[in-house]
Amino acid sequence: MPILENTEANLQYKISQYFSPSDLSVTWHKKEKNGNMTHLPKYSSKYKPNTSISQVQPDNTYSCTTSLLITPTLPDDQGSEFICRVEHPSLGTPIERSTGPLQVCACPRNQDPIQWYLTDRREAVLFLHLYTFYPKYIAIKWTCSCERLLTSEDHWETNSNSTFNMTSNCRVPSEHMIHPNPTFKVIWKHDGTMTDPELREVSLIDTDFPWRPEVTELSNPVLLFGRLVTVECDISNFFPKNLTVMWFVKERGSQGYVPVDLMKPYKSVISQLQYSDSGYSCTASVEFNPSSFSSHHGVMFMCKVKHPSLEHPIERITKPLFITLAPVVTDSVKLNPCESEFVLCSVRLEKFFPKNINLTWTFGENKNILYTPKKTLLVDDKVESFGVISECKIPWNQLKFPVRVTWEHESMAEPQSEELLGPDFPWCPQIEALDTPYLILNTECKIQCRISGYFPKDLTVNWFKEEEESRQPVPVTNGIKIPQPQRQPDNTYSCTASLYFTPTQMDHRLVFICKVRHPSLKEPKEERIGPLKIVELLGVPHIDSLDTSMLNGKYKIECRISGYSPKGLKVTWMKKSKRKYECVTKDHKYNIPDIVHERQSDNTFSCTASLSYKPKNEGSEFICRVEHPSLDQPIEKHIRPLQLQQQLPDTSE
Repeated sequence: MPILENTEANLQYKISQYFSPSDLSVTWHKKEKNGNMTHLPKYSSKYKPNTSISQVQPDNTYSCTTSLLITPTLPDDQGSEFICRVEHPSLGTPIERSTGPLQVCACPRNQDPIQWYLTDRREAVLFLHLYTFYPKYIAIKWTCSCERLLTSEDHWETNSNSTFNMTSNCRVPSEHMIHPNPTFKVIWKHDGTMTDPELREVSLIDTDFPWRPEVTELSNPVLLFGRLVTVECDISNFFPKNLTVMWFVKERGSQGYVPVDLMKPYKSVISQLQYSDSGYSCTASVEFNPSSFSSHHGVMFMCKVKHPSLEHPIERITKPLFITLAPVVTDSVKLNPCESEFVLCSVRLEKFFPKNINLTWTFGENKNILYTPKKTLLVDDKVESFGVISECKIPWNQLKFPVRVTWEHESMAEPQSEELLGPDFPWCPQIEALDTPYLILNTECKIQCRISGYFPKDLTVNWFKEEEESRQPVPVTNGIKIPQPQRQPDNTYSCTASLYFTPTQMDHRLVFICKVRHPSLKEPKEERIGPLKIVELLGVPHIDSLDTSMLNGKYKIECRISGYSPKGLKVTWMKKSKRKYECVTKDHKYNIPDIVHERQSDNTFSCTASLSYKPKNEGSEFICRVEHPSLDQPIEKHIRPLQLQQQLPDTSE
């Protein structure tokens, strides 16, 4: 007799055709599989016997109903018999009725949904779990929406209460998953506990399908003019691998999206599929080279992803993408002195887009700029880009290093900067000693140093002398002359520091030191002049003659000078034209050979100074000017060679 486990069952018998109901005795007994007999008391908690009150029948006999209410379990009741025993004075021996060995059955329970699983063989498997059923045999069948029977494997396990669990797994071929809205069914029926089969159904579009594509947002790259750019998204955790990705583009000024495959210069790409226990993954992208502001500035892209698990495609759209050009430093940070002891700091950036750019200047550790920089915007129509010159004026005494300019532009992920590390001031004074080959005994002499290229104009000059014996610098305080500095075209300053003194015999091989202090110098800078010789003045120069000649179409003027000592003679050629004096220098027009001093028998010197040129302007007057330590004033000789052209013999033949 089959009954369901843990389900109440009522075992019942009818007793009739007896008299004297008070003498009727009804008892229930349980006979175990091993033969042991157990009496079931009236008030048993698990087994509940009950006998109704006897009822008189039309023939004056009595009848009643006796029952046993049980909730069977497999371990306790499987194969047991339940016996009803009736005793009455009218019976010689008690009457017994037996249920026979009970067959306890358990209905399979399905408490988990059908589960999906991926294998390392890139196959999908469906799992169905059925629990605590008895007997073991159960019929199960898997099918797909194309009405094909799918193969499955069933695995059983025995529970401690003698029931069974079963797992049925079904491998789903990939070709069955790519049909429109594919569904998969499983049907099972258990003999003895189920009159009708049960069914479960799953589909790829179910909300709990585990391998629906996950699509990231599209990247929104900055478009750099003329450089390949990629818009992409990652697609992951999908199965099967049948994925369709479509790209669309909406160019500037367009009304709608157009497939990129119909447009140039766009190219769509899908990377190679990667497989893991969570499904396939890939990267979908579209590439192009921004080349036109009119089309690509503000371009938008849309990506649509289709998959058998999706009722509707997944869409991702970029923001408008704008072309940018990163600034290029064409002139690095420069410092230039300017008016009123200010320093002009400047930098030049070019070839950037769009035009909005922010530049800030900092000096040393000072992050707060008190002086507003000037920004000059430049426009390059040829390449549709912009440039900028940023300038900042700052008093020289507030200039600290490093000087740094920082700019921010939407083409850059982070600000960039350019800096000038130092020195503290780039305009250090340059000292040049003017030629002083010797000193003339008992004659006032002038020692000079030209100091140039410095800024600001705050300059301190000190003179020192070193005597031959001690070689210790001694400050010189008299005879010093330092004129006001002169502003040069580059806004730096220059001056000539002079020292006047009259040497004696004690000053032989004297060394003079010009020491300069300036804000640009950490240490004073000095120039040494000497040791200088003391010479005795022996002769005063005089100009013997001034001769002219013509050779090969060139005039030659020769000036004979003699009777001078020492030989520190300086000759300068001057030209006077239209009442204006002009110093003649050696160049492609005028040839002025170097002077050669010749010692004479009386220990004086003589030389010949010459000037050659091709005449072009009538009426020019040439002057030979001679300077010598023995002269208070230069001496001069004048000649008009062009007026003498007709009187001079031509020696060209």
